[in-house]
Amino acid sequence: MSSTPSPNNAIQTSFYRILGIIRSASEEEVKTAYRKLALKYHPDRNAGNLEAQEMFKQISNAYTVIIDPVKRQEYNIQNPLTKSEIAVDRLVEERKAWRKEHPFGFIARPEQNQNGSLNYFNWDCAIPGKKNTSWQGGLYRLKLLFNEDFPSKPPKCQFDPPIFHLNVFPSSGIIKSPLLDDITYWNPSITVKHLLMGIQEFLYKPNPRNSASVEASRIFAKNECYGQY
Repeated sequence: MSSTPSPNNAIQTSFYRILGIIRSASEEEVKTAYRKLALKYHPDRNAGNLEAQEMFKQISNAYTVIIDPVKRQEYNIQNPLTKSEIAVDRLVEERKAWRKEHPFGFIARPEQNQNGSLNYFNWDCAIPGKKNTSWQGGLYRLKLLFNEDFPSKPPKCQFDPPIFHLNVFPSSGIIKSPLLDDITYWNPSITVKHLLMGIQEFLYKPNPRNSASVEASRIFAKNECYGQY
């Protein structure tokens, strides 16, 4: 589905965000994005819909500038990349890479806003339990919550609903892991795919030094059959 911005969302008011593309988008990518959005929001298809009509104006204005090499260069000079744009551009590329190739059984996609646009800062994901572990057969849903500091800093990873795990806070479902420590282990080169695969491994390899659950910690310390929970 095409990504389009909300007029009230500050991180998506640039012409590139309006068209749902990144700054390095080719001329053909610009044209393709415009055609899809213009068709979706064209006044003839949205009679009486003032919000759609306003979106069509924004899309047309953005396209007029970005499709023209001279105007585009001037726009880029006058509107340098913000932290939010850097983060979103990276997340757009992450989505493209995921749709092209991702591990079997995994799910990862940005949330959809009410107007049909994509919220690249919030992702709905699911991780399958690894074969030959006590987690096999399950599909564990979680959210990746990014902010404008990505990729310099990791997203917040939250199981929804929470799962019973030594390194997951039972009330919030938030993961406590060295992998998500931006000072010690996090690396900006880590992709969404690598992150989710790391969390899959983390499921059956709990770290007692980063306990987030008193009950899970008690069971783990007693050497009981932790995996059955």
